Amino acid sequence: MISTTEHYEECFYDLNTGIVGDHERPHKPAMLLAVMDLIEAREINLNLIPFSTALRERFTFYYDIVKLGNDQNTPLNPYFYLRSEDFWSHVATPGNEAVVKALSSPPTMGKLPTIIQGAALAPDLWNAVTDATQRSLLRDVLISRYFPQHRNLLLNSQIAINAIMEDEAEYQVPGRSAGFRRIVVQAYEHQCAACGLRLRRPDGATIVDAAHIIPFSESQNDHPRNGLALCKNHHWAMDRSLIAPSPDHLWLVSQELDSRQAGEMELISLSNRSLILPKEKAYHPLPEALEWRKVRLI
Repeated sequence: MISTTEHYEECFYDLNTGIVGDHERPHKPAMLLAVMDLIEAREINLNLIPFSTALRERFTFYYDIVKLGNDQNTPLNPYFYLRSEDFWSHVATPGNEAVVKALSSPPTMGKLPTIIQGAALAPDLWNAVTDATQRSLLRDVLISRYFPQHRNLLLNSQIAINAIMEDEAEYQVPGRSAGFRRIVVQAYEHQCAACGLRLRRPDGATIVDAAHIIPFSESQNDHPRNGLALCKNHHWAMDRSLIAPSPDHLWLVSQELDSRQAGEMELISLSNRSLILPKEKAYHPLPEALEWRKVRLI
């Protein structure tokens, strides 16, 4: 049985963010980071999160760091649409329960406080985020998954990072393997990006791994675009720099491989073959991650 923290690590890893092209909207993870900051700062003491000026300002702090393209600073949207996640709900003002339940889009700023008292987290999530250690782990999931390129800046942000920094000596981040594995393997439809092998048991077990392109120990990047689905053999070979995916989506092989060896010939045959990529462009591997692998080919 997984722990409460592990369960919500999974939930946070798999937020319904909305995707435009290859870009995931940052609003929901930014809102959750803002909420946890205000809990840490003791500006939120009860499991009732008002749409306050402090919350909007903290959301904007994160938004200004992570925004891309045509992202808009609209904190009301994640505050409302987080209700599609199992752990977030709205508490109606007395007599407005049916009105709030029927809402399909955010109310106006003027109407919101008349019908919604605030947002509430699932009780076990509230217990988790009010604990410094668990809050640090959950915050780290959001940063590693959605904003790895801004990790250092976010971890050293103004209010709420002290717990992470204090805990780092005791807690060595292992990577969120469960959530990362699930998303990557699903994106690649349980197929090895190198050889195309696909084998899945009725119980859901699959032959492919979710392999970090840049190891998590170096990048703290758990975004699925830092991952490939690989069978055991090709995962092992990539981790040892015997094969490498290149930015032009071709496989490269090490000059040290010997075509006279039958086992090595199978790897050599990958040379200049195309990566098998997800149908969804949003999960195609990051060019900079592929370049990292390419230059380390032995």
